Amino acid sequence: MSKETRAALRAAAEKVSALRKQIQALEVAEERAEGTADQARQELARHAHLDKEITKWRVEQVKKGASTKTLPNQLQTKVAARRDASEELEQSQSTLQAIREELEGLNFQCEKAEAEARTCAVTVLHEMGDALAAELRSINMRRRELRQLLSGLSDVKIERPGYAPKAIGISRAAEEALNMDGSFDFPGNIDPAEEIVRRWARRLEALCADPNAEITAPKHLTPSDYVPGKPREFVGAGLPWSPGTPGSWKSE
Repeated sequence: MSKETRAALRAAAEKVSALRKQIQALEVAEERAEGTADQARQELARHAHLDKEITKWRVEQVKKGASTKTLPNQLQTKVAARRDASEELEQSQSTLQAIREELEGLNFQCEKAEAEARTCAVTVLHEMGDALAAELRSINMRRRELRQLLSGLSDVKIERPGYAPKAIGISRAAEEALNMDGSFDFPGNIDPAEEIVRRWARRLEALCADPNAEITAPKHLTPSDYVPGKPREFVGAGLPWSPGTPGSWKSE
């Protein structure tokens, strides 16, 4: 893989890490703001009947013919406490709303950064796949050349007195080689392609978790990778073994 791709993956991962730290710090601030708002609500709740107390005092004052202009110190203290609690609640709610809006923005940025990091990780795997593709292209070109050579050999004719020329053909070993389709016969309902997908997926997860993770392409699976008669488990990778026949995978 190119150094540029790996560097882009590291940069994206660092951005995600920095944003997550900001989000964690802001979530702590959100909890504090919520606590402050709750305290203000509780303070207001303690003065829920203050208006009734004031009305009752005013009634008594009127009955006595006294002035209702100035509240007694006890009620004045409660009124001031209620006013402070109301202002604190309003301010704390505004603060909490601002924090939540900022947190929403950071979460959005983090999602974009995570998507960017995943794209970089996919690019790393794609470059690995390109190397495999180049190898496959070379093999396929050589395979086509060999098939043409064997086909030409098969069509060589020899002259026979009194008979039509006869093609010399090719040996049984050559015929078997020409008829090979490149596939393997696996036991039961086993599908090695599914395991290859899982192995690639594990490498993608590793890159997303650690941009410095060293990975290699998965090994190709063959029927000999299955050991019949053992418990149904995948040895070495900690994953459940799902095919429908007894046996287990060897470690990759």
